[in-house]
Amino acid sequence: MIVPGNRLLFWVAAIVLPFAAAGALIPSIQSPALGVIALFFVLVLIDATWAWRSLDAFDVEYPP
Repeated sequence: MIVPGNRLLFWVAAIVLPFAAAGALIPSIQSPALGVIALFFVLVLIDATWAWRSLDAFDVEYPP
């Protein structure tokens, strides 16, 4: 299981929270704010995919 680290939590606080608040308070920028949040989550998913692939180099062996 991939656990979110401090960097991810920081970027969520730095990107998602301000854009979500701005989109909620100013209706005219709701769509661009939603686009920025969606782009951020796409980048997070890409990063998680790359991290998952890097784990293929490790093998786990159990005793018989």
